[in-house]
Formats: sequence, structure tokens, C-alpha cells
Amino acid sequence: MKIQITKAMQDALSKLDEGGFDQIATLLNDSRNEVSEELKKQTSSKINVIIGKLSGKDALTPEEISLIKLWVVGDAESSVLLEDDYQDLISEYKRLANALADYENNECDTDGLFKLLGLLEDASHVSFNIASFLEKKDRISRFNSAVEGGFDAEERVYLVEFLNGKLHSEES
Repeated sequence: MKIQITKAMQDALSKLDEGGFDQIATLLNDSRNEVSEELKKQTSSKINVIIGKLSGKDALTPEEISLIKLWVVGDAESSVLLEDDYQDLISEYKRLANALADYENNECDTDGLFKLLGLLEDASHVSFNIASFLEKKDRISRFNSAVEGGFDAEERVYLVEFLNGKLHSEES
């Protein structure tokens, strides 16, 4: 796959300006979409066979279950591999909570309100990132639990709908 992003990422990092990071964010999103489409192209015939098996209540091979797992939680597994980053987020969350504690039940002047506003914005971003990480871990755990017991009829219907939706969507 020919994605050309690292030079643009380095350029944005060397300049440290908003425009550069806005451009790289767009480029990264476009590249993600290209990779997603390539994954669909390479695996769609196998996914169609799996959909048929799930619809017909046929047994799935371990390889087919692995492919379903990639389609359902592959993005999450790639993201949660960075446990050190999660610990850094928790540390930053604690730091922000301590900083915010200084403002509780205290009147603030204009300068203090601006500082408080910035802390709240940072805490919001960190909270969102932690929630996203935990949601992905939960998704992986739920999928693994479903696989262990085999897919029941309801899970098969859900998987058929999910895989068909993802297979035919413009974005993944």
C-alpha cells in the first residue's frame, strides 16, 4: 500500500502550527480510509463466505473467526496495545483533578477563570481519551467472550448485519 504520511507528519511536527496539523489530520483520515478500502478489497470474498455460513448456521473455521475478529475489533486491538499510553493518560487525569481541586468552592478573578477554563478543556480531552480506550478494551473482551462460547443465534444475526453493513459502507 502506498501511503505517504510520515514526511508530512514530520513537517507538521517541525513547524508546530495549527494549519500543518489540520492538514496532516485530513491526510491521516484519508489514508485510514484508503487502508480500510484495501482491507475490504482483500477480504470481502472471505467475508461473504462467512456471512453465508453465519446465516446458514454452519460452523466457522478458526481462520474465519480470526477474520471476523479483525473486522469487529481489529481497530480496537491496535489501539489498546499501548498500555503505557493509557497509564500516561491516567497520570495526566490525576494531575488535572488535583489542579481542578484548587478551584473548587473558590471565587476566581478573570485570570483564574481563564486558567480554570483551560484545565477543564484539558480534563475533558483526557477523559474522552480514557473513555475511548476503555470502550475498546470492553469491546475486545465482549467479542472474546462471545467467541469462547460459540456464537448463539442472536450473535450470528448481529454479526451478519454488522459485517454486511461494514462491507457495503463507504467508510469503515
